[in-house]
Amino acid sequence: GEPAFLSAALANATAFAMRQGGRNTLIALFAANIFDYTPAGLGGLFATMAALDLAMIGPSSTIADRGDRRRVMVPGLLGSGLGLGAVSVCGEDHHLFLASLALWSLSTAFQGAS
Repeated sequence: GEPAFLSAALANATAFAMRQGGRNTLIALFAANIFDYTPAGLGGLFATMAALDLAMIGPSSTIADRGDRRRVMVPGLLGSGLGLGAVSVCGEDHHLFLASLALWSLSTAFQGAS
């Protein structure tokens, strides 16, 4: 197959796995078990994450439309990986937990634009 297509397919699969596995499993477990989030609190957390993603989708789409989509995909994947990794090591530091989620949410906008 074409290398560019294979790279894009791998990046898309990686982004999907991080979003679904992270949000639906890791974040929900950490939020509920470590920080005592209720179902309503989880909903608020996910809504805030979605709002951050939506806030960045326009600027990241503009950057992606100007040329090479790798300019947004690579930083998006790296930021998401860093954010998700930070969630897993934040311990009981709620501020680090929220900052990690913010980084992850902003990074997913770059992945969506590419």
